Amino acid sequence: LLVLGLISYSNASDVMLSEMDPSNNHLLELKPGENAIVNFEGGGLYTALRISENGVAVDADLRLIFSDGELVDGRASNVIELARPGEDGETTYVPVRLFEKEKGGEYRLYNDGNDTLWLVDDLQSQLNMMSSPWVLLFMTGCCFGLPIGLVAVILLGINLRKKKNDQQVSGIKIENKVLST
Repeated sequence: LLVLGLISYSNASDVMLSEMDPSNNHLLELKPGENAIVNFEGGGLYTALRISENGVAVDADLRLIFSDGELVDGRASNVIELARPGEDGETTYVPVRLFEKEKGGEYRLYNDGNDTLWLVDDLQSQLNMMSSPWVLLFMTGCCFGLPIGLVAVILLGINLRKKKNDQQVSGIKIENKVLST
């Protein structure tokens, strides 16, 4: 299983990179000064991202307003929310604000920054990844292959020790001599 997981990794990584790249998979792409309406489903996880130059932290510079005029703050990214590589391997997208478990409805997102802002539905991206057979094969192979392989190595070691002990009979030395009286 582990070998199967490792073999499927190359195809799975292509699918994962494509799904996680905001330039390919986004709800909104806003140029500086633009705004647009987006519909959120309740209970989702929506991430606003910007391109980072040389790993420099990027300001959020955005506003998300619910249809009733309420400003939605969201939250800053944590250690868990990592920068995402683009498919080209050179672009790095940094999460600047996360909106989770927002009530469903119509929102307006304003890009108050000086560069492009992407809004991504992370739960939908994850669902799309999990529907790929390559990703499922990779996860199955690595998640189940490693523990099963470890148990197999332990059982092999126990079996070899047992066979070694079975071949030795303690206290008796057998030689090719015939006993006589």
